Amino acid sequence: MGGRLTHSSVPYVLVDGTRVADDWDDLVDGALDHPIDLDEHGNPHQNDAVWTATNSGGLGGYYDCSGWTGGIAAAGVTGATSAAGGLWTHADTFHFCNLNSRLYCFEQ
Repeated sequence: MGGRLTHSSVPYVLVDGTRVADDWDDLVDGALDHPIDLDEHGNPHQNDAVWTATNSGGLGGYYDCSGWTGGIAAAGVTGATSAAGGLWTHADTFHFCNLNSRLYCFEQ
């Protein structure tokens, strides 16, 4: 995540305006101000898995379903929409890649 996103100096907010983090450093410090628990339409999603392939500090390269090409035998790292701590991006290290999971989208 860290190498693919602009490291913003402005707040990260949900679609309803709720502040998630003050800036990039706050986003990857291991604790969010609020979980990323709304979809793009503002609908709540509690405790859903989200594909991330990152550790809690936003560094990538962790179990990415064999480069996002793997099937049943491959595994990936997911975060949790209910988490405000490091679990928002690194909750499960062995999530089977044939399972449907959400994605976080960050506007840059």
